[in-house]
Amino acid sequence: MKSNITSKDSRFSALAEAMWTDGIFFYVPKDTDISLPVHFLKWLDKGNNQNFYKTLVVAETGSKVTIIDEFQSENTEEFFLVSGINEIHIKDNANVNYLHLQNFDYNAFNFSVQKSLIGKDAKLTNLSVSIGSQFSYENIRTYMEKEGGTSEILGLVIGDNEQVFQHETLQYHPVPNANSKFHFEVMLRGHAESSHNGFVQIERAAQKSDARQLIKNLLLSRTAKAEAIPNLEILADDVKCAHGVSLGPVNPEEIFYLASRGFDQEEAENFIIEGNIENVLARLSDVIDEDDEEQEVQENYFVAEVNLSTRVRDFILEAVALKA
Repeated sequence: MKSNITSKDSRFSALAEAMWTDGIFFYVPKDTDISLPVHFLKWLDKGNNQNFYKTLVVAETGSKVTIIDEFQSENTEEFFLVSGINEIHIKDNANVNYLHLQNFDYNAFNFSVQKSLIGKDAKLTNLSVSIGSQFSYENIRTYMEKEGGTSEILGLVIGDNEQVFQHETLQYHPVPNANSKFHFEVMLRGHAESSHNGFVQIERAAQKSDARQLIKNLLLSRTAKAEAIPNLEILADDVKCAHGVSLGPVNPEEIFYLASRGFDQEEAENFIIEGNIENVLARLSDVIDEDDEEQEVQENYFVAEVNLSTRVRDFILEAVALKA
């Protein structure tokens, strides 16, 4: 299959396209329902100072799959570069849940481009978690190619020290009657920085589109910095669009309340962080009907810890604990 990611999407996609040596191709046949989550683990050993990869997922008509794409590395004193492409083709009436979990070592410079193409009445649920790397850039592009498609992009960014996170996102609506939602929660300590440039583009023919953005930035130190710039280009005249951005420190009343219950400052902040994490994971569970899916899987397989929210929560809390 010819790639739909080109140098026009990002200079980093051009680099990865030219240099990639590691790759995954995952194909889901028509009307196939893969009940268990599929887990990709990309692990970088010491001495691997550069890695260029490409992941291609094709979900055929009527298929259903959940993919956990996890990125980890050994602790190293050497700087290393990671640049990759993640391409997801969701055909008509297919349903894909894609979880992108990044926790590279602090010395990593990470560049990731993801492009999803969504067919008629197809559904994408995407969770992006960014915790590791000294510098991490993610470009998430969602193309609502046919009517009836829906996408929900969820994100968590947790940074401290001098980490820098940059996100660029696109919700592209060229046809009518498609829905896209975007919700990111950002939590920063130390001198960490985050920037987000979100773009919603609705073409003239895309009447009855529904596109929404929400970016919430929580600053847990006076030296942390965050910015979010929503951009809307709407050429149709019968659409629903909304965007919202919040930025600020922890509410002192919340800290006071937790302090009155015996929590110190750090414990109170961690409690609030976990609450924000739960907001996103609760939405993830709602979107993918997780309780029904877990029950169905456990009735047919002897499986422990199928619950996706539990897996993601454990991944995040373990990664945050290692930072401390």
